[in-house]
Amino acid sequence: MSVTEKLQQKMQTKLLSFMLATLLILTVVVSAATFSVSPTTISLNPSKTNSTFTVTNLNSSAPLDVNVPSTVQVEGEDGYVALFNIAGTKTGINTTSVFTITPSSSIDFSKISLTDVYSNLFNITDANNATEKQEVKLELQNDFCKEGNKGKLEITSLKFDVTKGYGDKSDEFYLLDEVEVEVRVDNNGNDKIRDVTVSWGLYDKANGKFIIDDEEKNFDLKDGSDETITITFTVDPNDFEQGFDEDDFVFFVKAYSDDEGEDVQCNSDSQDVKIIQDRDFVVLNDFGSFPETLQCGENVELRAETWNIGSDDQQDVYFMITNSELGINQKINVGDLDSLDDKKTSFTLQMPNEAKEGSYKLRFAVYDENDDIFENDNNDESSLDKIITLSGNCKVEKDAIITAVLDSSEAMAGQEFTVRATISNTGSDTTSYQVSVTGYENWATLSSINPTTLSLEEGKSGDVFVKLIANEDISGNQEFTVRALFEGGVKEQRISVPITESTKNSGITGGAIFDSIKSAFQGNALIWIIGIINVILIILIIVIALRIIRK
Repeated sequence: MSVTEKLQQKMQTKLLSFMLATLLILTVVVSAATFSVSPTTISLNPSKTNSTFTVTNLNSSAPLDVNVPSTVQVEGEDGYVALFNIAGTKTGINTTSVFTITPSSSIDFSKISLTDVYSNLFNITDANNATEKQEVKLELQNDFCKEGNKGKLEITSLKFDVTKGYGDKSDEFYLLDEVEVEVRVDNNGNDKIRDVTVSWGLYDKANGKFIIDDEEKNFDLKDGSDETITITFTVDPNDFEQGFDEDDFVFFVKAYSDDEGEDVQCNSDSQDVKIIQDRDFVVLNDFGSFPETLQCGENVELRAETWNIGSDDQQDVYFMITNSELGINQKINVGDLDSLDDKKTSFTLQMPNEAKEGSYKLRFAVYDENDDIFENDNNDESSLDKIITLSGNCKVEKDAIITAVLDSSEAMAGQEFTVRATISNTGSDTTSYQVSVTGYENWATLSSINPTTLSLEEGKSGDVFVKLIANEDISGNQEFTVRALFEGGVKEQRISVPITESTKNSGITGGAIFDSIKSAFQGNALIWIIGIINVILIILIIVIALRIIRK
């Protein structure tokens, strides 16, 4: 046999030995599994405080003996311990043995958080082989319904909405936000359920307690029907501690029957929510009794509450009150504010003496020590608006300017013509003007004024058309007055109109010429006499000259 063949034979022998050893180990392992346990995780809650598990003998040729602890405990909050008894047949198990787990006394679920799962492990071993064991987990979990979900009530919908504040998502709120929650409750049974109560709360997982909780009024729910109620609450900063975790909060709600009992009819639901806290964010919260109506020139004493709902302390905080129409630009100093701290500041707000009556929007904006307005991480500015109404004691200036032009090509004696008068409101309020004309009576007749009343806003203008009929025997510039009467005053403007002589009197006739000569003669008698004498002398000279020529 060659050296190579000897080496190959040696390697084959080692490989065979390794395979036999592996097979032996696997055989031992397989043969070690003498029993099984089902289930290996046992979950208990208010509606299920006891349970069972089964031990199965996997070796049908020999009875099984097992070691099972007689008690097991689960630790809750603040050192609370829930103790459970385990009972069942431990020896001579041919096929299966069922074990029961029951609490040794009533479980105090107030010591069990609503959001955590508490557990403990215990081992079951083969009494004849201590290395043969199975691990079982016992879990204990609380529920918002005291006895767990029972009956035919069901919460089918939870909808969140921030109605006031800075939160912009259904499950993300800022401190001081006002939140509405719509809860829909269904009756899936065939009978009417009376006195249904909806109980709710905002739960802090870190502290294991509700920081806000309440319940709504009772209602009856017919079989197969549903009811939607609205819950409203404010996220109060006083309920929170500095350095809280944004993700530590859960909203719980349950519907149960006061008539039948929570242990018969109850259903709960929950939703994780986030309470946002930016680093630098200071806001105005409340003004107490803020007046809706003020008089011009009135001073009103106000008190504002400023909250630092951010995580960092702030220095030299102030807020500004502004309205450009009223000329208000007032600074109110607040001072330093620690995180989750508030300060109430008193100040006087003065209304101007001269202003128009009406509604105005006052803007309140909060600034930091660098004179920058506070903004949250969503770029929302820390500001709010208050609507006030000014009414009474307001000094309002009312006035007008009147201009006029001839709206026709010309004004002719005996004919109708139109003058367009423009009235401009130069006062500080909307004004109604009553329009009339005077001073035309000796040379014209009034045909119409349209319109006779104008209502103009501040700075606006309007036209009034005055139609007059000029007398037939007048010509030249004629005058009349346009008058605008308004509350507290009157404005007048004198108007001049050039009147053209009527074409009916412009024909050339003998009578006209005679009248002209007569009129001219009456006005210049001496000049006419001298002129006539000169004409007669000229005629005599011409006659004498002609006679001499003939001779």
